[in-house]
Amino acid sequence: MPEPPLDHRWYVHAIVHWLTGVSFAVVLALCIIVAGPRLPGLGGFLHNVEQRGIDYAMRLRVAVEPPAPTDDYVFIDIDAPYCTSVLSAQNALVSPPQKDMATTSFKENCEQRSPTKPAVIAAALTKALQARPRLILVDAPLWDAAGQSLKPDVVNALKDALKAQPSVPVVAASPYRPTGGVGKGATDPSGSPTGLGASLHFAPTWTWGSAADTDSVVRDYPATVEDDEQGKQQIPTLAFLAATEVDSKATAGCAGNGGRLLYTLPSLVPPDPAAPPDASVPYEARYVGHYDRYLASRLLSGDQATIANDLGDRIVIIGSSAVNALDRHESPLGPMAGPEIHLNALKSFLGCKTGFVVEPDHWGRASHEALIIAGGSMPFLGFWMAYFWLSSRAAGTRNRALLMPLVGASGFILAILAAMLWAVLVTLFRVAGGHAEGFSLEFFTPIFALSLEGFAEGARWLIDRIESAVERAVFIVVGAVERGEKGKRRHGTD
Repeated sequence: MPEPPLDHRWYVHAIVHWLTGVSFAVVLALCIIVAGPRLPGLGGFLHNVEQRGIDYAMRLRVAVEPPAPTDDYVFIDIDAPYCTSVLSAQNALVSPPQKDMATTSFKENCEQRSPTKPAVIAAALTKALQARPRLILVDAPLWDAAGQSLKPDVVNALKDALKAQPSVPVVAASPYRPTGGVGKGATDPSGSPTGLGASLHFAPTWTWGSAADTDSVVRDYPATVEDDEQGKQQIPTLAFLAATEVDSKATAGCAGNGGRLLYTLPSLVPPDPAAPPDASVPYEARYVGHYDRYLASRLLSGDQATIANDLGDRIVIIGSSAVNALDRHESPLGPMAGPEIHLNALKSFLGCKTGFVVEPDHWGRASHEALIIAGGSMPFLGFWMAYFWLSSRAAGTRNRALLMPLVGASGFILAILAAMLWAVLVTLFRVAGGHAEGFSLEFFTPIFALSLEGFAEGARWLIDRIESAVERAVFIVVGAVERGEKGKRRHGTD
């Protein structure tokens, strides 16, 4: 039985090409999901690619998603002017004969010191408490690493401030020394100021955990770590304890959580930490009032009413972004001061069900692939339908030859862009929900597979044209040679 004409079955060609791309996408996705992690050497490669894919997804999400009304954070950044002013007042090294010596002393203690001098941190904490914030997280020790305690007048001022604001919880960093293995260590309370009140708590930080990562990117933040000094008990980390003080109901059931942090707050610290915030930076402008970098020197210039308006009823973290403080780390969103990492962790613990990236099982990965393939294949179906319909309406072979490269190429590019947009939306939605999918192989594989059918069709068209041209050229050459041979034989016979 003769085959019906092309213009009566153009849709069949379209459906065949569409289903071929979908089938190839499914096969390739199964290979990545099921076989990939089990192949020697490939599993680690896929894991690294996935890690960076999730990082890129977080960056895109932070760039496009506006700040939430609940992102009510302030980072009090200890700057050199504040440090020198505090030490100047405490040490009284300001008489003219000692001015040069005082300047040298301040430079050593403020601009070339790591970590920030405890007296400076205590002064900032005392001032911030008067504004009645919702919580204060102190990302610096309140005692010297060498065991040097605070001066009695500094301790008394801090005691009075804590006593005046007993409803404001304060969580401060305590030194935590790793003793082997991830999340295992010992706290060192020697030199810790005592008798400061029940509202002040100490907890170990976690940014040192980046040393366990080959690329030193701080991606993980556990809720608890093991403390050898307390009988190997699990004790809360700095950000988790702070989040519990803010809202214990929100963190209930999160003690066993943690792991891969879902970063949602960008770094507001400029490349030069000594420079003031730049209002022209999109992040700075978009996050004002929700997440602010507040130079500590403003605590000196502003009156109490202004400071209370800036810090009152907000979550405040005190730390330093200065390079000499050695508290700057790599994060999935780029270089970030340690206090900003703790703020991201605190926010994640306040919404621990969606604040951490969950490693999905095979069914979770399959559903992600299925969503991308199902939605991403629709633009390709539309492309093939339009392409073969127009091709069936083109009068003559010459018109179809012009139609294929022009309409085909432009339509195919639009289909790829539409499929990519769909995949981006699906990925951002799942990352926002705490799933471990990013712009990795599992993101690009379906798009590549769906596109391959179109590339193959274009390659077939191009190869057919090249083959026809080569065939004509070969026949011309062969014909010329044969005619020459016949002419020679004819002349030889004559």
